[in-house]
Amino acid sequence: MAKSLHITHLKRKPVNGLFAAVPGLGKVISGMFWKTKRKTEKTVSQETFGDFEYDLVRSARRTLAMHVKSDATLVVRAPSPMPLSEIEAWIAKKARWIETHQKKFKARKTRPLTYQDGEKHLFIGQKYPLKLTRARRGGVTLEDGGFFITTPDPGDRQRTERLLKAWYKAEAETLFEDRLSALFPLMEEKLAGKGYKKPSLKLRWMKRQWGNLHTKGVMTLNIKLVRAPTELLDYVIIHELCHLEHMNHGKGFKALLGELMPDWKHKKKALEEYLT
Repeated sequence: MAKSLHITHLKRKPVNGLFAAVPGLGKVISGMFWKTKRKTEKTVSQETFGDFEYDLVRSARRTLAMHVKSDATLVVRAPSPMPLSEIEAWIAKKARWIETHQKKFKARKTRPLTYQDGEKHLFIGQKYPLKLTRARRGGVTLEDGGFFITTPDPGDRQRTERLLKAWYKAEAETLFEDRLSALFPLMEEKLAGKGYKKPSLKLRWMKRQWGNLHTKGVMTLNIKLVRAPTELLDYVIIHELCHLEHMNHGKGFKALLGELMPDWKHKKKALEEYLT
């Protein structure tokens, strides 16, 4: 989950509500509310300003925001009618913030996974080596301190990746449902009388979010969380459950999250560092 910093530009008339940072692998900074009169289609362009190259995403949003992705790419999101000069003036003000977080992610950058024999992969906070064996049928088991993977071609890395990801998803389906069932009563007790129902669960591989909660009562969790310690998975689930009461990241949301998990800030930082 990414840190967020919210800044309102007082020269513009503020609109009701706050921009909520979307959990993800990068850092987010947002501000400068801008009213849009009608919906417009999203457009994406590659821009350069000074030493910064960035992706500019224009849409029918009300805020100007920037996001440094885990690969150090800068993404700027802006209301469609906002002049480029105002966007770049805001980027200039945030230059130090951008440089700080780009350097951080560049320093963290690790080698991509190769899915070769002996390479270690995470599961619930522990690292296990891959042990590849040639066999007619493909499969994965976790035993004797390693991932035993049978595959017709141990040199086929893409096949090995698909097999391991399928195994991760199957394990996540059980683990995530168990943790949601264990944690939801905490929310029920805290918000007694509100009549909230336990969200249904959906799993996906996601690049920029650890999870989200739809207004229709569907909680989506990133399958990558199956690699993290259970306490960090619990943080994401409780975070999303708090959205039953607060569909934003305002003071009320943070107060509720703090009551349910007093050390949530520590877990948020730990999760970002653990799986980035």
